[in-house]
Amino acid sequence: RDSSTSRGLGDVYKRQVVYGVWRKSRAHFRPGPFLWGDAFVVLRGRNFMGTKSQKQTQSPSTASAILVVMYVAAFVAAFNENIINVALHDIMAAFSVSATTAQWLVSGYMIVTSIFTAIMAFLSGRFSTRKLLFFACGCLVAGEALCLVAPSFSVLLPSRILQAAGSGILFPLMMNVVLSLSLIHI
Repeated sequence: RDSSTSRGLGDVYKRQVVYGVWRKSRAHFRPGPFLWGDAFVVLRGRNFMGTKSQKQTQSPSTASAILVVMYVAAFVAAFNENIINVALHDIMAAFSVSATTAQWLVSGYMIVTSIFTAIMAFLSGRFSTRKLLFFACGCLVAGEALCLVAPSFSVLLPSRILQAAGSGILFPLMMNVVLSLSLIHI
Protein backbone atom coordinates (compact mmCIF):
# COMPACT_ATOMS: atom_id res chain seq x y z
CA ARG A 1 0.00 0.00 0.00
CA ASP A 2 1.27 3.44 -0.72
CA SER A 3 1.26 6.18 1.90
CA SER A 4 -1.70 8.02 0.38
CA THR A 5 -4.13 5.14 1.07
CA SER A 6 -2.81 4.20 4.53
CA ARG A 7 -3.91 7.37 6.34
CA GLY A 8 -6.11 7.13 9.40
CA LEU A 9 -9.85 7.74 9.35
CA GLY A 10 -9.46 11.04 11.20
CA ASP A 11 -7.45 12.57 8.39
CA VAL A 12 -9.03 14.76 5.78
CA TYR A 13 -8.74 13.49 2.25
CA LYS A 14 -8.59 16.06 -0.50
CA ARG A 15 -9.72 15.27 -4.00
CA GLN A 16 -9.72 17.81 -6.73
CA VAL A 17 -12.34 17.50 -9.40
CA VAL A 18 -11.03 19.13 -12.54
CA TYR A 19 -13.53 19.02 -15.42
CA GLY A 20 -15.10 15.81 -14.18
CA VAL A 21 -11.77 13.98 -13.75
CA TRP A 22 -10.99 12.83 -10.20
CA ARG A 23 -7.40 13.25 -9.12
CA LYS A 24 -5.84 12.67 -5.72
CA SER A 25 -3.65 15.51 -4.63
CA ARG A 26 -1.62 16.43 -1.56
CA ALA A 27 -0.89 19.86 -2.97
CA HIS A 28 -2.44 22.99 -1.53
CA PHE A 29 -5.73 23.99 -3.03
CA ARG A 30 -6.28 27.62 -3.92
CA PRO A 31 -9.98 28.41 -4.21
CA GLY A 32 -11.34 30.62 -6.96
CA PRO A 33 -14.49 31.05 -9.03
CA PHE A 34 -15.42 27.97 -11.05
CA LEU A 35 -15.46 29.58 -14.47
CA TRP A 36 -11.95 30.93 -14.02
CA GLY A 37 -10.32 28.51 -11.55
CA ASP A 38 -12.02 25.31 -12.73
CA ALA A 39 -11.49 23.18 -9.63
CA PHE A 40 -13.22 22.46 -6.37
CA VAL A 41 -12.59 20.30 -3.32
CA VAL A 42 -14.60 17.38 -2.01
CA LEU A 43 -13.56 16.56 1.54
CA ARG A 44 -14.05 13.30 3.43
CA GLY A 45 -13.29 12.27 6.97
CA ARG A 46 -13.82 13.82 10.39
CA ASN A 47 -13.74 17.40 9.12
CA PHE A 48 -16.23 16.88 6.28
CA MET A 49 -17.18 20.51 5.71
CA GLY A 50 -13.58 21.74 5.76
CA THR A 51 -12.42 25.20 6.69
CA LYS A 52 -13.35 28.38 4.87
CA SER A 53 -9.94 28.46 3.18
CA GLN A 54 -10.46 24.95 1.83
CA LYS A 55 -13.92 25.61 0.41
CA GLN A 56 -14.43 27.50 -2.78
CA THR A 57 -16.10 30.78 -2.12
CA GLN A 58 -18.55 31.97 -4.70
CA SER A 59 -21.38 34.42 -4.24
CA PRO A 60 -24.90 33.33 -5.15
CA SER A 61 -25.19 36.20 -7.63
CA THR A 62 -22.07 35.01 -9.50
CA ALA A 63 -23.40 31.46 -9.59
CA SER A 64 -26.78 32.71 -10.81
CA ALA A 65 -25.14 34.76 -13.57
CA ILE A 66 -23.11 31.76 -14.71
CA LEU A 67 -26.22 29.58 -14.74
CA VAL A 68 -28.21 32.15 -16.73
CA VAL A 69 -25.47 32.35 -19.36
CA MET A 70 -25.26 28.57 -19.61
CA TYR A 71 -29.06 28.13 -19.83
CA VAL A 72 -29.38 30.78 -22.55
CA ALA A 73 -26.56 29.18 -24.56
CA ALA A 74 -28.12 25.72 -24.20
CA PHE A 75 -31.53 27.11 -25.23
CA VAL A 76 -30.05 28.65 -28.38
CA ALA A 77 -28.29 25.36 -29.19
CA ALA A 78 -31.51 23.37 -28.70
CA PHE A 79 -33.46 25.92 -30.72
CA ASN A 80 -30.96 25.62 -33.61
CA GLU A 81 -31.28 21.86 -33.45
CA ASN A 82 -35.04 21.87 -33.98
CA ILE A 83 -35.77 25.00 -36.03
CA ILE A 84 -34.43 23.48 -39.24
CA ASN A 85 -37.35 21.02 -39.34
CA VAL A 86 -39.77 23.90 -39.83
CA ALA A 87 -37.71 25.49 -42.61
CA LEU A 88 -36.74 22.30 -44.46
CA HIS A 89 -39.42 22.60 -47.14
CA ASP A 90 -38.48 26.23 -47.88
CA ILE A 91 -34.78 25.33 -47.99
CA MET A 92 -35.52 22.58 -50.53
CA ALA A 93 -37.35 25.08 -52.71
CA ALA A 94 -34.77 27.89 -52.34
CA PHE A 95 -31.73 25.75 -53.13
CA SER A 96 -33.49 23.34 -55.54
CA VAL A 97 -32.41 20.20 -53.69
CA SER A 98 -34.24 16.93 -53.09
CA ALA A 99 -35.66 15.89 -49.73
CA THR A 100 -32.90 13.32 -49.18
CA THR A 101 -30.21 15.94 -49.80
CA ALA A 102 -31.91 18.52 -47.56
CA GLN A 103 -32.29 15.90 -44.84
CA TRP A 104 -28.50 15.98 -44.45
CA LEU A 105 -28.93 19.33 -42.68
CA VAL A 106 -30.70 17.48 -39.88
CA SER A 107 -28.73 14.22 -40.01
CA GLY A 108 -25.33 15.89 -40.26
CA TYR A 109 -26.19 18.17 -37.34
CA MET A 110 -27.16 15.21 -35.16
CA ILE A 111 -24.08 13.19 -36.12
CA VAL A 112 -21.64 16.01 -35.37
CA THR A 113 -23.45 16.91 -32.13
CA SER A 114 -23.19 13.28 -31.01
CA ILE A 115 -19.49 13.13 -31.85
CA PHE A 116 -18.68 16.32 -29.96
CA THR A 117 -20.78 15.25 -26.99
CA ALA A 118 -18.82 12.00 -26.84
CA ILE A 119 -15.39 13.66 -27.00
CA MET A 120 -16.37 16.37 -24.52
CA ALA A 121 -14.90 14.31 -21.66
CA PHE A 122 -11.50 14.55 -23.33
CA LEU A 123 -11.92 18.22 -24.23
CA SER A 124 -13.00 19.20 -20.72
CA GLY A 125 -9.85 17.61 -19.32
CA ARG A 126 -7.62 19.52 -21.74
CA PHE A 127 -9.21 22.97 -21.87
CA SER A 128 -10.75 25.30 -19.31
CA THR A 129 -14.48 25.75 -19.03
CA ARG A 130 -14.13 29.36 -20.11
CA LYS A 131 -12.24 28.46 -23.31
CA LEU A 132 -14.74 25.75 -24.18
CA LEU A 133 -17.67 28.10 -23.59
CA PHE A 134 -16.20 30.82 -25.79
CA PHE A 135 -15.24 28.32 -28.49
CA ALA A 136 -18.71 26.73 -28.50
CA CYS A 137 -20.49 30.10 -28.61
CA GLY A 138 -18.10 31.23 -31.36
CA CYS A 139 -18.92 28.14 -33.41
CA LEU A 140 -22.63 28.74 -32.96
CA VAL A 141 -22.47 32.42 -33.93
CA ALA A 142 -20.12 31.82 -36.88
CA GLY A 143 -22.29 28.96 -38.13
CA GLU A 144 -25.45 31.06 -37.83
CA ALA A 145 -23.86 33.98 -39.68
CA LEU A 146 -22.65 31.70 -42.47
CA CYS A 147 -26.07 30.04 -42.72
CA LEU A 148 -27.64 33.47 -42.99
CA VAL A 149 -25.57 34.46 -46.02
CA ALA A 150 -25.19 31.01 -47.62
CA PRO A 151 -25.55 31.39 -51.39
CA SER A 152 -25.78 27.64 -52.04
CA PHE A 153 -26.51 24.35 -50.32
CA SER A 154 -22.80 23.46 -50.44
CA VAL A 155 -22.12 26.45 -48.13
CA LEU A 156 -25.20 25.89 -45.97
CA LEU A 157 -24.32 22.31 -44.99
CA PRO A 158 -20.80 23.04 -43.60
CA SER A 159 -22.20 26.09 -41.81
CA ARG A 160 -24.79 23.86 -40.17
CA ILE A 161 -22.03 21.40 -39.20
CA LEU A 162 -20.15 24.29 -37.54
CA GLN A 163 -23.26 25.06 -35.50
CA ALA A 164 -23.45 21.40 -34.50
CA ALA A 165 -19.89 21.49 -33.15
CA GLY A 166 -20.86 24.36 -30.85
CA SER A 167 -24.03 22.59 -29.70
CA GLY A 168 -22.17 19.35 -29.05
CA ILE A 169 -19.86 21.21 -26.69
CA LEU A 170 -22.53 23.37 -25.02
CA PHE A 171 -24.89 20.65 -23.81
CA PRO A 172 -22.39 18.62 -21.71
CA LEU A 173 -20.61 21.82 -20.65
CA MET A 174 -23.85 23.21 -19.26
CA MET A 175 -24.51 19.99 -17.34
CA ASN A 176 -20.99 20.01 -15.89
CA VAL A 177 -21.27 23.62 -14.79
CA VAL A 178 -24.67 23.07 -13.16
CA LEU A 179 -23.37 20.00 -11.33
CA SER A 180 -20.21 21.79 -10.21
CA LEU A 181 -22.10 24.84 -8.95
CA SER A 182 -24.63 22.72 -7.08
CA LEU A 183 -21.82 20.78 -5.38
CA ILE A 184 -20.15 24.02 -4.30
CA HIS A 185 -23.31 25.23 -2.56
CA ILE A 186 -24.07 21.96 -0.71
